[in-house]
Amino acid sequence: MRQYSPQVWEHFRHPRNAGIPVGSTECVGRGCAAEAGVEVEFVAVMGQGDILTAVGWECLGCPQSIASCSWASERARQSGGVNLPSALDMQRALGLTSDALSRALVVEDALHAAVADARKRRDEVT
Repeated sequence: MRQYSPQVWEHFRHPRNAGIPVGSTECVGRGCAAEAGVEVEFVAVMGQGDILTAVGWECLGCPQSIASCSWASERARQSGGVNLPSALDMQRALGLTSDALSRALVVEDALHAAVADARKRRDEVT
């Protein structure tokens, strides 16, 4: 069995913000790395003042991919979407293996795309 850090196991066993927020499927960011076996979808909801009010995700992938989604969504919500985590942030915080960096990049791209889509759609309405 592969050895993962305690942080990866914690987020894999108890994922934060998993699932898609109800009624918010229009603000989506997707990422896929078929060669790495990971598919990610993030949904973001922006409130007034450019503040991220909800984020959810779905992921098909290894424990490190799922833990990255959980950790990144938690950080994004805590910052209100102001400081979105990078793949290197995920690698450092979760103790990801070097081969998992490509998976973290997929997570980063999907999260950033979802927040960008939410901001764009909010701006179109106002």
